[in-house]
Amino acid sequence: MRWACASLAAGLLLACSGSEQAPAPTVTDDVAALQRAVAADTCPSALADVDGEVEDGKPVNAARLLHSAAIPAAARQVGRIHDTQVHTSQGITLRQEGETLYDARRAALEGYADVLERGVLEDMDLVMALDAQRRADAALGAYLVRLEELRPLARRAGHDKEVETPAHDLPAPAAAGR
Repeated sequence: MRWACASLAAGLLLACSGSEQAPAPTVTDDVAALQRAVAADTCPSALADVDGEVEDGKPVNAARLLHSAAIPAAARQVGRIHDTQVHTSQGITLRQEGETLYDARRAALEGYADVLERGVLEDMDLVMALDAQRRADAALGAYLVRLEELRPLARRAGHDKEVETPAHDLPAPAAAGR
């Protein structure tokens, strides 16, 4: 009986340690994982509703939307980036950078909500809050461009190689298999 168990274990060990090993993860794999996390960001759609309330002259309603939808979405995005599995040192650096940038956006939105809660749409604090939000968005935009430089997301004219289309441009789950 012992011999049979030992033989079975040895056979399984040999079968599992075959010469076909999965390729080592690359920075491109890490960037793909980060891009999937980025594509799941729901904060921009929540901010569209906030902008509508501000345009309608309803800053207190806009602040409520920030607190109930946009800020929680921004916080979820920080967590989503934090939880993204990466394996290379460059991937870890990119994930940490993304986490920092998305957290800066969340903080800027909290400052914006605090200003809007006062109900005044024309003061220097509002200008400063909007500037902080604009700077956070610009930094995120630069980050996303850098990710795309490492791993293009759309077909480019003149490229022979097909590259993945962003998840938000595809019907769900088509992007997952590529």
